[in-house]
Amino acid sequence: MKKYLDKIILGVSIALALVAIFMMFAPAVAAKVGDTTYSGFEAAFGKSETHPLLGKLKILDASAAILPLLLLIIGICLTVVALLGKGGIIVPIAAAVVFVISGVLYFMSGLLLSPHYYQEYYGEMFPTKSDYVKYLRENFNIGVGAIVGGVFSILAGLAAAVPVVLKKIK
Repeated sequence: MKKYLDKIILGVSIALALVAIFMMFAPAVAAKVGDTTYSGFEAAFGKSETHPLLGKLKILDASAAILPLLLLIIGICLTVVALLGKGGIIVPIAAAVVFVISGVLYFMSGLLLSPHYYQEYYGEMFPTKSDYVKYLRENFNIGVGAIVGGVFSILAGLAAAVPVVLKKIK
């Protein structure tokens, strides 16, 4: 059992990272007032809505909110390499760092949001896109998906680092 402990812990790290990836489907950003929410995938890849008077409007542009997802995939690949016994001590450390950075970026979902700005629609209330972005950042909080995804991503990073610590102790 002790012989396979490193592999089991790395497997747990992969499982935690997969849960973090699935949190991209949950609300990542939620309005402080009202029930408007955007999932992690909507924040990352953009979202369009149909307005009764204005037609199809692009609400969110693709943004840097895709970074947690990409880093989780890179971390899983690094963990698989470590699970196969390749890369020595540096690969699990790199996986742990990548998972932790992904977790931090999950918690920054509100800052990574990129709203689409329509000058003719928002012009009077928000003269520039930066005014509109500032308004959104003040009126949106991170959602449960971003919180849980960030926690699971950081836990995956800690689990990926455990085999390195166990090797140092032996």
